[in-house]
Amino acid sequence: MRSGQRYQPSQLTMPELALSPQLQTYGCRDLIGLRYVPHANGENGEIDCIFMVYAALQSLRIPTPPFNTDWWTASPEIVLRALSEWGYRITRPDYDGDVLVLPDEETGWSFGVVWQTSFLHIDRTRNRVKASPISNLPKCRMYRCSRMRGR
Repeated sequence: MRSGQRYQPSQLTMPELALSPQLQTYGCRDLIGLRYVPHANGENGEIDCIFMVYAALQSLRIPTPPFNTDWWTASPEIVLRALSEWGYRITRPDYDGDVLVLPDEETGWSFGVVWQTSFLHIDRTRNRVKASPISNLPKCRMYRCSRMRGR
């Protein structure tokens, strides 16, 4: 896939599922401010919520589940069921790498991930990755979180 080209579910195959070379050396702090673009993998400063979580988990050295392109169009229930295969549900996020499924007015749901005392998520007002205090989570209508097994 050429630089700057976005991944489409029908085009994505497992060998192509690599974060952009730029993201392979990023830390979580480097994700903040990247522009949100659906299906973007981090090239050209653009990323979507799924790749944001994969990049954060990679930088935290937390193994990730196999990528599923169906997540782009799946309901929150299907995504939560998939997450339960590699992690377990927790009632509140406490640790770096805890994965969040957050309500999203535009798409119905989106991913977020805990980092330090914040969670990384897509800020729909600015369409950028933002770090918000974990204390802001209860203000959300609904969220679910999962933690990797064996952590």
